[in-house]
Amino acid sequence: MSADEAGSLDTLQQIETHLSASAAHSLAPAAPAETAPAPQQATQMQALATPNSGAGDTSILPAIISVIADKTGYPSEALNSTMRLDEDLG
Repeated sequence: MSADEAGSLDTLQQIETHLSASAAHSLAPAAPAETAPAPQQATQMQALATPNSGAGDTSILPAIISVIADKTGYPSEALNSTMRLDEDLG
């Protein structure tokens, strides 16, 4: 993420959305290979590339809140996704 991109994100929810979209994009299946993978290998690759593959909620917001709490000293219970970085967490 560039500094300009980071500067355009105002809330914890916007950060989560950006990071989740980036992760989903990086996990997207690549263009088909010239030779097809073995069936077992194809199944494993699909499981890795599929968000929510049996793991339940994959929100990274709890991790973001944990980092913010650690760095700012705010209790994690006091933080939420609508908090603005400059005004609420400044």
